[in-house]
Amino acid sequence: MKKVFAIVATALVAFGFTACKQNPDEPKKDSIKVEMSEGLIFDDQTADPEQGWWQVYGSTEEFTVSLSNAGTVTQVEGVYEATAFDADYTFYATATDTVHFTAGSIKVSKLSADEYTFVGNLDGNNGKTYYINLHYTAPQAKKTVEINCVNAMLDDETYALYGLFGLTGANEDQSAGMSLLIAQKSAELAGTYTEEDIWTNYSYVYDNGYQNIYTATIVIAEAYDHYDVTAEILCYNSTLYKLTLKPEREVVVPPTGEEVELGELEAVFIDDYRDMDGSYLLYLQDNPEAPSMQLALNLFDEDFAGTFTIEDIDLNYSSYATTEKKQGLQDIAVTAVLSADSLSSNYAGYVIANDGIQYNFSSFVKVDSLLNLKTNAPARMSMKKAKSEFKALPLKGAKVIRK
Repeated sequence: MKKVFAIVATALVAFGFTACKQNPDEPKKDSIKVEMSEGLIFDDQTADPEQGWWQVYGSTEEFTVSLSNAGTVTQVEGVYEATAFDADYTFYATATDTVHFTAGSIKVSKLSADEYTFVGNLDGNNGKTYYINLHYTAPQAKKTVEINCVNAMLDDETYALYGLFGLTGANEDQSAGMSLLIAQKSAELAGTYTEEDIWTNYSYVYDNGYQNIYTATIVIAEAYDHYDVTAEILCYNSTLYKLTLKPEREVVVPPTGEEVELGELEAVFIDDYRDMDGSYLLYLQDNPEAPSMQLALNLFDEDFAGTFTIEDIDLNYSSYATTEKKQGLQDIAVTAVLSADSLSSNYAGYVIANDGIQYNFSSFVKVDSLLNLKTNAPARMSMKKAKSEFKALPLKGAKVIRK
């Protein structure tokens, strides 16, 4: 970068010199400096004619900055005027404000296959000028951190509809850990996964803040009552994280013959999915004011009447839970008798949970009132709640979970 010469304009006029146009690579007077050389994320999709975009993105304690081209290009390097940027992915943001750019330009230089610079001045829509100086270098493992996640969970239910599962873990004092959203490769969760299988916009390592993932290798092996997980994750902070996790794995015990009488359960909510897939999710509890157990039945049924077996239930969203443990179901036999006015239905029968125990129950379900109940439902696909557990980054081309 050239040195900035501090020459007074009036002096130039007095001595008859002609002022040269300012080097666009240099900061303008009174510009706000936006400089980063570590922790930047860079994604180059210009080689793909169906994509044709690139994005550089980064955050510090003071600001977040993102640049990305509009339209399609075949290479990253070049000079981009403000109008050549995609406004949705080009901005400067602080905790209180987000600025978009109206004028100026950025010069993008390719120093090597793994190194780029983005330098120039852009005028914000707030009347201020921003000097952008970003130097991206592909992450390398400059140090290694080992994290033993004694608190771990593998969630294969919340995102099952989308072929995804979640893997989270933290060390004993919760100061470090990881949260991953992974595309399941087969019916079995066991296997080896890489960054290509991770939805990186919803995944991270936590260590002195959220660390974004560059490359990863995650190996999941099944044990009797848990998974053995080892992960090596290189993040954009140039740190290689080696993590070990042992999330619990639910064991399906064949029916033992033991029966437990739950008695009359109270129906507390019906989540209606009949227009979506012909099912509804019925929630039953022993004591709605202070429940100690809950039975969730996702039944394929239009009329709240009939006889239901294992073929009529979506096991992904059905469960038997107590305050100590939640488990899936392996079998059911339930009958529902609808009243003559179709306002209520009597449910009775049993479920066999994955602990092998048969749980007998009955319930008088006020169908009409529960379908029209206005409350915060424990929805079958509570995507908003589930997504909040993962850090979503405003990265271009991000895989966005459908609502």
